[in-house]
Amino acid sequence: ILDNSCLQCHGTDGKFKAKMKWNFDKMGEMDNSKLISKLSDIEDILTKGKMPPKKYMKKNPDHKLSKQDREALISWASSYAEKLTKN
Repeated sequence: ILDNSCLQCHGTDGKFKAKMKWNFDKMGEMDNSKLISKLSDIEDILTKGKMPPKKYMKKNPDHKLSKQDREALISWASSYAEKLTKN
């Protein structure tokens, strides 16, 4: 899912401008508080259907998130943030 729909913008080698200044490759460098906040943002943005952005999708329709992909990412962000909260 990340390779197809996210890392073109939100990865170290991303070719497109990343919103939220989020880079999956830098997660390990964040303290728990900041990471929990970013995971919450990811969950919110995906729930609202704002990622990938419409402008990007017009040029790259093959990178669209399916409903299952979106739900998997939301679940991942939520459960990861919950796990960090407990630590």
